[in-house]
Amino acid sequence: MMREALSSRLSFALSVALLCALLGAIFNHGLDAVIGFHRAHPWCVWLLPIVLMLTLFLENRLAAYTSQTEEQSDQRPVNTETLHSRWFGFLLVPLTWMSHLGGASVGRESVAARLGRSIAFELKLFPWLPFSRIDDLLAARIGVACGFATVFGSPFAGAIFALESLHSVRSASEFSNTLNQDDEQTGWKFKNNLMHLLLCLVPAWIAHLSATQILAVQHPEFPIGTFQFNGVFILFHATLFIATGVTWLVYKNLSEFFQQIFASQLFSRLWVLFFAACALSVLLSLNTFAPYKNLGTDFIQGSLASHASPKTIQNWDWLLKSLFTTLCLGLGFRGGAVTPLLSIGVLMAVPIGALFGVAAPFAAASGYAVMFSAIMNMPFTGAVLALETFGFNGGLGAMTLCLVAGLIFSRLSAPLSK
Repeated sequence: MMREALSSRLSFALSVALLCALLGAIFNHGLDAVIGFHRAHPWCVWLLPIVLMLTLFLENRLAAYTSQTEEQSDQRPVNTETLHSRWFGFLLVPLTWMSHLGGASVGRESVAARLGRSIAFELKLFPWLPFSRIDDLLAARIGVACGFATVFGSPFAGAIFALESLHSVRSASEFSNTLNQDDEQTGWKFKNNLMHLLLCLVPAWIAHLSATQILAVQHPEFPIGTFQFNGVFILFHATLFIATGVTWLVYKNLSEFFQQIFASQLFSRLWVLFFAACALSVLLSLNTFAPYKNLGTDFIQGSLASHASPKTIQNWDWLLKSLFTTLCLGLGFRGGAVTPLLSIGVLMAVPIGALFGVAAPFAAASGYAVMFSAIMNMPFTGAVLALETFGFNGGLGAMTLCLVAGLIFSRLSAPLSK
């Protein structure tokens, strides 16, 4: 019986990995093409109001369809208000493409997480496949790990991300139509999490290798060398930690401000949202604000290049990138915030590094994942992501900063959000 259960889990994990690699590769290639088209045709920024209206329409149609489908069945209804539907991950692919076609300052990890989850639950609920007995938590974690590994090229970070983002059956069941109550009491047990980590890590590697070696998905590499551990190293990272706290407060408050503004009765009218998106198009069409469009990877790659100069980054770049990211997400553009947060961390760290004579690539590496760890409350994912991206020698400072900042600011996020 146990052998059959293990065999079923492994076959399920392999199936999810291959499907995530295929659909993730399609998403990555499509996103590269869309961003390239936007750069070649800057007038696409004027499509943002249309993109927002189309996004809201498609999401409302999916919510209505999901609600109608659930009413006609005996299954547990999903939360259509927040679009907790197992089909939403598939819809996120074109929605994210559209957001980047207009130049919205959003990321791509929403697709990485939700698409993998959607694939996992479709396989789990498919009537002809022997996967129905796999619990929701494991299915969700495998899907998230494979999706993250495919989109970001970091299988180890993907597996950790799956455990940190989905720590209970309750959080996993938000995206499914079934709920296995028997597993709810074991979600935090070490043995259960360790088994899930292993079952996530293997398919995440398979998804990553399939996407990169077979489906030609490319992820940038940053060989920055070794950071010397000395007094400058300690002083720079201590200052960067304080700056992270300030940036964390600014980003959190901006995010909450825009969420409250766009949740008000005034912005419940579509025409108000349309004109707000028009105003955003006007801002992003200006040369002053054009660099803050899309993912922000130009900042990351430019700062991590071996010939990078701190003078290419302005002291206020991190603030403007934070402003446009929270504004776009608050309006309703899809894509997520992880990649913009990585760029915000770089934009924050490079000017501070210049004060201590730290080369731009080393400073950028130290700040790369720290804002992601602090804002998303995922210190271990950020630490592993830094190590996978820069290696142990280059990512040691980033790993330490991610762990300290993530653990400390995650404790402060609950009071701040109240």
